[in-house]
Amino acid sequence: DNSLRLWDVRRTRCCVRRYTGSQNTWKNFIKSCFGPGDNVIVSGSEDGCVYMWDRESGQLIQRLTAVHDDIVYDVKWNNAAGLLATCSHDGTIRTFQDDDGFPAQL
Repeated sequence: DNSLRLWDVRRTRCCVRRYTGSQNTWKNFIKSCFGPGDNVIVSGSEDGCVYMWDRESGQLIQRLTAVHDDIVYDVKWNNAAGLLATCSHDGTIRTFQDDDGFPAQL
């Protein structure tokens, strides 16, 4: 169903939130991470974009388009540096600098 799920594995062992909008099938393992201040969920996607959702509401807050030419397999956020790194099946790594809580490409 192309959704990303946040699970509470310590207490309830159930899904606590679903995030929709990205393009992910069962064929690829796409990694996600917590973003700025741990209030944002950041994920790659099979459409070459990076998606960001509000952690609590599940609302899509930003879609970075044309980040890569192929599947974005992994994203990593560094709070201390305000830096987002992405890697793709196209063999590229991209970095984005924090700009008021939302990345802008370097």
